[in-house]
Formats: sequence, C-alpha cells, structure tokens
Amino acid sequence: MAFVCLGITMLPTPAATLSPLQASLEYTIDPGAYNNSVRAAPTSAMIYPRIAIDRDPASPRDGTIYVVGLQYAPNGSCGNPAVVRSIDGGRTFDAPHVAPLCLSGLSLDVTADNGTLFAASWGPRFLRSTDGGISWEILATIGNASAPASLAVDKVTGGLHLAWSTARWPDLGPVYASSSRDGGQNWTAPVAVLPAGLPAFSPQIAAYNDTVVVGLATANATGPFVAAVTSRDGGATWGSATALTPTAPCLRWSAPSSTVSSSGTFAISWYADPALLPQGCWDAWGNATQTFVSVSVDGGRTFFAPRLAGGPPGWSAMSFGEAVAFDTRSRLYVTWHSIARNWTAASVYVANSTDLGQGFESSSFTTRLQVGGGNSTAQENLALGLNDTVYLLWVAFDPSGDPNRTGIFVRGIAGEAKGNLALTSPTSASVDVQVRDASTGAIAYHAAWDGSPVTVPNVPPASYEVRVSVGNESSVAGRMPVRTWGRTTFTVHVTFSSGEPPHPALLPWEITAGAALAVLGGAVLIAVQHTRLTREAVLQREVRRLMYRFIRDHPGSSFSQVREAVGLQNGVAAYHLGVLERQGLVRSKTRRRHRWYYPDGDATLWHELPLSPLQSSLLDEVRRCPGVGVRELARHVDRRTSSVAYNVKALARDGVLRTEQKGRKLRCFPADEPRPA
Repeated sequence: MAFVCLGITMLPTPAATLSPLQASLEYTIDPGAYNNSVRAAPTSAMIYPRIAIDRDPASPRDGTIYVVGLQYAPNGSCGNPAVVRSIDGGRTFDAPHVAPLCLSGLSLDVTADNGTLFAASWGPRFLRSTDGGISWEILATIGNASAPASLAVDKVTGGLHLAWSTARWPDLGPVYASSSRDGGQNWTAPVAVLPAGLPAFSPQIAAYNDTVVVGLATANATGPFVAAVTSRDGGATWGSATALTPTAPCLRWSAPSSTVSSSGTFAISWYADPALLPQGCWDAWGNATQTFVSVSVDGGRTFFAPRLAGGPPGWSAMSFGEAVAFDTRSRLYVTWHSIARNWTAASVYVANSTDLGQGFESSSFTTRLQVGGGNSTAQENLALGLNDTVYLLWVAFDPSGDPNRTGIFVRGIAGEAKGNLALTSPTSASVDVQVRDASTGAIAYHAAWDGSPVTVPNVPPASYEVRVSVGNESSVAGRMPVRTWGRTTFTVHVTFSSGEPPHPALLPWEITAGAALAVLGGAVLIAVQHTRLTREAVLQREVRRLMYRFIRDHPGSSFSQVREAVGLQNGVAAYHLGVLERQGLVRSKTRRRHRWYYPDGDATLWHELPLSPLQSSLLDEVRRCPGVGVRELARHVDRRTSSVAYNVKALARDGVLRTEQKGRKLRCFPADEPRPA
C-alpha cells in the first residue's frame, strides 16, 4: 500500500495547477558609458596609420587586426612599413614590427586577404607581406607620382585595383587606375579614369565582381564637385563622371572615401563646407562643415541623393580615405571628427545607418586629436572585423604625454547590455537567459542565470530580443536597443500566473514510472529496496530532459544542433537520442545525409523538411547575390569554406539551389532562377 501511494504521488499535476511563465522587460540607455578603447601603439610607432582585418574563413590569420603605417627615419628621407597586430579581437596588440624598406610619401593604403597583407605606397608601389607584416616585398612600381594611392581587393574575383592622382593635395591632377589578376605580380597599363584626363583630387577605389567605382573631387568650368566614376569591365574602360554634389567653392578640399558591401552596394562619403568662399576654404574652417554619403545599389550606374551623416564642425583637408564601411548586413558606418577652435579638445564621431544611408544614428566621444604639424586630419578610418563588428582607428595626442591619452587607439563600434532578473518567487528549476539579435536571430548571450547580473559586452548596435526560460516554461520579455558605445541596463521581471514558480518538469517517462509503481506495487518493492538512484543516472535523465526541451522548442533540428545545444560528444548524444526515440518522445527522419529530430505527435511539422540555420543563411545570400562563388559565400556568412562547400553540394543535390562551374570557380544560383542564355 505504501508503494501504491508513492506511485500515485508521482502522477502528473492537474493542468489547472501549472504555472505559465510571464516576463516583461524594462531598460535604460546610458550614452557613452561603454568604453572599449585600446591603445594599439604609441604615436611614435607610425604616421597616418590604417586599420585592416583579415576576415577570410580559410585564412590562417582569420580575425587578425592589423594597424599599418610608415615609421619615418630621423632625417625624414623615407618611411619604413610598421605593423602592430591583435589576435584577440582588439583587446591587446603586440609590439611594432618595422621592415627596412625606405618608402617615399606619407601614407600606405592597406588591405588584408586570405592571410596576406597588401599595401600601396605613393608612386604607386605595390607591396605584399605573407608573414603578418613582419617583412614586406615590393612586387611592382607602377608610377612615380608623389601622391597617395588607393587600393582595393575584389572579394568576388580576387582582382586587385589601384587608383591614384599625379598631384598632391590641394592641387588637382589626372587620375589613373591599374589592375592585377595574379595577386599583384603583374599590372595593366595605367588608364585615365576621367575623360580627357580631367584633373581630380584624392581618388578612393572600391571593387565588386569586376565593377570598380572611384570616388573623387574633380572640377569643370563652373567649379569643383564630388563625383563617382565607374568601370564595368574590371578597370579596363571607364564611364563618365556622375556628379554627387553641385559645384561649390570649397569642394576641392573635400575628402572622399569609397567602400562596397558584401552584396555589391557601393557607398561614397565626403565632407565639405559649401558655405565658405574660396578665400576662406582654409582659414575659416569648421563654420558649417558637414559629412555626406551617397549610395548606389545598381553597381555604380546611379547614386542616391546625398544624405547628411552628421554636421558637427570638422576641418576640410587632406584625407587618405577608409572613413566609410559596411558590415555583412549592409549596415553603413561613417566616421569624422571635430576640433575645438582653441585646439584644446576634439570629438570623434561615428554614424551608422540600417537603411543604406537614408537615415543615420550618430555617436561620439571626446579626445584630443593629434595637431602637431597639422596632423589633425586624415586619422580616423574603419574596417570590418568578425561577428559584424566594425572597428575604428584614430590618433590622439595630449600635451602632457599621458600614455592613456596619447597614442594610436582602436575600438569596436559596439555597445554593452547589462542587467538582472527579478523573480516574484524562488524556484528550484533552471533559469536560462538568452539575448538575440532581433533581425538575424544571432545569439549574443545564452547561459543559465546564477543570480549575478548578466553582461553582454562588445555587441554591434542593433535591437536585441531578451528571452527567459524557467523549467519547461519560456517567454519573450521584450526587445531593447544597444547603442554605439552606450550601456543598456535592463531588468527582466518574471512572474507566474498561478503565483507559484514551476518545478523541474516531469517528462512522460517519469509519469509512466509513477503509474507503473502504483500498479506493480509489491512486485517492485523488493527490487527498489536493493536499488539506489546513482548520481550518473540522475545526470543522464537530466541530459535527456534538456535534449527533449531543445527538440520541442526547435522542431526539425539536426543531430549536430541537438548535440551542440547540450554539449555532448557524438556517441553520447546518439545514445540519449536513441532512448528518447524508443520511448516515443521524439521522432527522426533522415534526408540530405542528416538526421532531423521532431517532438512526437505534431504531424504539421513533418510537411516539409527544414533547412539548418547555416543552409538557410546560405540560401538567403544566394538569393541576394545570384552567381556568388563558394569562397565569397563563406565570407558573407562568416563560416569556413569547407563547411559552406559541403552544404552547397547537399542543397544542390536536393534541388534547393543550382550550381554552375565557371573555370575553377563554382557559382551558386537560386533553383528557381532561369539559366542564363
């Protein structure tokens, strides 16, 4: 009788006593409270530093952040390439590596690609480093101009492109371009970018799939204006200049920057003070200087009307570009600075746009820009790193020499979320917190709550969804924004509609065990008297409970997704999933060489086999960019090329997408897109 009673107590609680979870979210934003600045090097390490980040999934240096510039000899005759590196996401940088190469000019333009650093010095000369910037070799000398050169890598074709002017700021001169298809060993003969060799200033180049766009400031009979010039054949021929601004007296002093997104959207930024008269272009700086952006979504054929990114005063002067960048979601970032009129303080600004430059959200921080020798400009530049984080570099100088305020600095354009949970009642069930990007579903934070505040550092500015789970119950508390360099402080209020928190949930096998005890009674009594519930048995039961919850909340999950969600090895995960299937709790189906798991009993989930998250993201990218290659596709989704190639083959085999071999390159197309004639 005692065992019958024990069995009855293990039967499930009536539905009326269950406690559905309810969660709500409140938050506040403290602008500028999050400081992730890191001093990468002293100002003596190099002048006019540029930031470049290796983002190739197949690269042995994937994620390495480089800061590159020229370290001048004491006599000032020439400069040697200097590099500092970070392999931990910009938290620390190594000591400068200086290569004795003696280059003329003031600056380098730098890019990183598949473990290799490429740079262009004045001339232009083309340089390459295959050991992370420790040593360099000059592969080509293309000209003898004493003016900066702009360098771009076409991530689709692998082509390299250079643009340069023959005249130094503030003078105008003819602009030329040259291209290489073999990694910089050989270059095409220079081609004039502007018709009839019209003069221009500070060309900045970007390339995507053999479309090459140069942003520059040029002039006609009525005055100077900012323009874009496009080549659709990899830089062999160039079209006419597309004016992005009306003519204005001081646009000759403008500072264009050019970039392209991973899907082929081009953007050009510049700053100018249209209100100044010619004689005041230099002396009366900062009266009405503004920063503008124009975007092209059709390969440089047309550009949107210029949009104001920000208006705090800045000094219209020489620039080496790289002040505009996209992340992989085509969010646009622009940077600039302002200087107080007494030269005692300055601010660095970054504006970001989620709608291709139609609207901007601006953030700033106070610093002291380097002003000695007129080097107060041409300092800020941007580069895209891993996890969709865009990084900013700038140079600051403090007269006191304080190393915390003087140097070359790097920081991610990111914010921080920090918060806690407020439960109306304590619970013995596990409490999990998840913070996801509301638009992509990417997880920024996921962990069991231990009673301590939740901290999510260094996350890109976006809207984030907060979800909380207690036992078998879960609820979305709400959404909160994370701002650039701001701290979002949040509180999740958790209540239970019945007033009691849920306890660890009984799964069907536990319910069956209780009923069996009531029926078997004394027959089981003897066995139970000689059996002890070991710690290993408890852990195994809890593992299966977690796996069941995950499959229930994520029907159609693959074996690897279930395994990784619980953190098991292959054999252990397969054993527990087999137990769940034998007990009728889950059901699986094999297709595309994967096994997919569903909670038993919901037939609607079986109508169509879902794609894995990676496969879904690959298909989205292919639809967005038909004809994309496997390597570029891997770069778009930030996954290894081998993994992407495997999934592309599986999707093509099942008719989800279509592939075509072009030379050595495998191109991907949506399955429903007609084949080209």
